[in-house]
Amino acid sequence: RILVLVVSTCGLGDFPQNCKQTWLKLQSEDLPMTWLSGVKFCVFGLGDSTYSQFCYAAAGFDVRLGELGAHRLLQRGIGDDRDEDRYYTGWDNWLPELWTVLSLPQVPPKREIPA
Repeated sequence: RILVLVVSTCGLGDFPQNCKQTWLKLQSEDLPMTWLSGVKFCVFGLGDSTYSQFCYAAAGFDVRLGELGAHRLLQRGIGDDRDEDRYYTGWDNWLPELWTVLSLPQVPPKREIPA
């Protein structure tokens, strides 16, 4: 099983509404440290580096998935709204690495970050 997680940080370090329940579930102390041992994952974070909690949600997921036994496929990618090409600067660097790790034939031609 492979999990590719693209997540933004909202406000001042908040998790997006559509993933708060997932984050709370992953924080359960009842989960064994091998709970995700059959999962391979990678995380791409979206944010604005002028905020002190820059890409906080992505960092949280990245660390916690590893703590629960999932195997990290590649280093966390970062899309910074302050970069010259906004989020695409990081995305355009990270996506080819993901395609290589997944042994896919080529990077898709469209520059879209999944919503």
